[in-house]
Formats: sequence, C-alpha cells, structure tokens
Amino acid sequence: MAEQVNTKALKREREQLGLNKKEMADLLGVHKSTYSRYESGDMFPGPTVMKRIASIIGEERAADIFFSKC
Repeated sequence: MAEQVNTKALKREREQLGLNKKEMADLLGVHKSTYSRYESGDMFPGPTVMKRIASIIGEERAADIFFSKC
C-alpha cells in the first residue's frame, strides 16, 4: 500500500492555525518546497516530520491526515 497524506486535511489544519506554507515549513524544520510537496501529495513526510506535525496540530487531528482514506 502506498503512503498517502490526506492533503485536504493537512491544508485545512495549516490554514486553521493561520499559517502560510513557509511558516508551517519553518515550524517543521523543512524547506517550503518540501512542505508544499507534502500538501500536494507528491511527497510523504518521514516519521520525524510526522511527529512534528502531530505536536503542532495535535495527535488526534494528525491521525486524520496520515491514517484516513484520502
């Protein structure tokens, strides 16, 4: 099974926090283009970034991004 990100949920959570892509990327410690690829579904974040996302938006909401059907 291919790894997928629920891109709509990732974008929604970022926007609810009032962050633009660069601000979210900075919080995650990645380049803006890398974060943009997560949000577009072109790239799947590794475990470290997934943990950072969960710590920023909350584990329950992060589960919707990484473990729900897109």
